[in-house]
Amino acid sequence: MNNFFTFAPADISAAVIIFNLIIISFISIFISWIYQKTHNSLSYSQSFSITLILIAPVSMIIIMIVQNNIYGALGLLGAFSLIRFRTIVKETKDISFLFFSLVEGVAIGSGHYTVAVISTVFIAALIVLLFKFKFGSVSDNKHILMLVSSEILSESKLKSLAERFKVRLRLLNMRKMGKSYEYTYSFQAEDTDQLQNYLTVLDKEFSLKSYDLISGRDTVEY
Repeated sequence: MNNFFTFAPADISAAVIIFNLIIISFISIFISWIYQKTHNSLSYSQSFSITLILIAPVSMIIIMIVQNNIYGALGLLGAFSLIRFRTIVKETKDISFLFFSLVEGVAIGSGHYTVAVISTVFIAALIVLLFKFKFGSVSDNKHILMLVSSEILSESKLKSLAERFKVRLRLLNMRKMGKSYEYTYSFQAEDTDQLQNYLTVLDKEFSLKSYDLISGRDTVEY
């Protein structure tokens, strides 16, 4: 019973294990919550959010088991090398969250509580600030415009119409599909209120078969 309340690094007591599990659970849930609040692209996965919560205590337990035991560490690394991840991480930012959760688990498992708490708060605040100010984004008001026409479009006419509505077009791709022609443009509108008017006039001027507009800062990056 005395060993239960003994916080000794050499001999890990039940109290230390429970205390560490409680702390890392709060930290990992907080990391997952930050991920959910700052993730607004189409690749969001609930299972990934749960993974962020689970990976921290798992890594913490590993560190607590293998500390001062190099042979145990090598054995666990050998076992984990047999595991293959079958789910592809679609965004590089998701990888950073995985490392975030993993590192905090290592910090708690090795007894660096101050490092874990301060780094969690600091990194979370940094993530929120980068998200709020859209740091690194160069695609605001940018879109991908796909046009399908039965005839070749006049570039000069397209350019004149773009200048009229104060939009910028840049041809990305053009291909012939049977009796139709498909055009893909990089499209940027300075005045988003005129966007629908521009598309209506464009459809009328060129008698398009169809057109698609792919928009969104988080779904399209140039």
